[in-house]
Amino acid sequence: MLERRVGDSPWYWDRVHLFDGVDEAAKDMFLRHAIKQTVHKGQHLFRADDDADKVFYLEDGMARIYHLSAEGELTIYWYCVAGELFGAGGITGCRKQTVNSQAISKCTVYVMLRPIFEQMLKLNPQISYNALKLMGARLRLACDTIVDMRSQKASERVALALLRLAHNCGVPLGEHIKLDAPITHQEIANIVGTCRQTVSEVLRDLEKRGFIMQESRQIIVTDPRSMQRYAQFDSAEDEEYAWS
Repeated sequence: MLERRVGDSPWYWDRVHLFDGVDEAAKDMFLRHAIKQTVHKGQHLFRADDDADKVFYLEDGMARIYHLSAEGELTIYWYCVAGELFGAGGITGCRKQTVNSQAISKCTVYVMLRPIFEQMLKLNPQISYNALKLMGARLRLACDTIVDMRSQKASERVALALLRLAHNCGVPLGEHIKLDAPITHQEIANIVGTCRQTVSEVLRDLEKRGFIMQESRQIIVTDPRSMQRYAQFDSAEDEEYAWS
């Protein structure tokens, strides 16, 4: 995970692990009240209009949360990574899910009925706090998406999306950052609201500028600070990166 030494990128870019600050006994009790499942790549964990009577904890793997319009247009909201809680319909008490969740790699998931989840929150304030922080982070990312669509060019939105992905699911590769996620050009397009051809053109341009490399269908961010300046990210001048 990416960590800043100088300056501070938005707090809501950080991973929010459900069990941060939670002792092992409380974690074990939580997981004992859930059903452990293995979900293979491409399978759905839930779909829009499913009953929102469950919440989901991702122990391992990665899943995407997306909306599919009646016209077949797909919009990716975010990617869930290991340690995160998801299933907003169940978390917030909705009757039906309004989005879809699909595994993009093999996932280990714990599924908990909403009434049990609500009881777990009452028993453990730290889990409640982590869940609240996670929901707040996702709301803030949604607000950013609206602002970005109105104020930034497609090339800048692509650069920002890569920086967020590198921050959230990047792994160190020397001084570089490899996106440890099987994300295609089309999926990046679905995140930033443009077409696949535009994303491919932007990625080639970012590669020419020395900001990224593309190897074996993987993206490696080679110069995050310069790419932040390119994307007009406010804190870019003060950012330095280390790894933990």
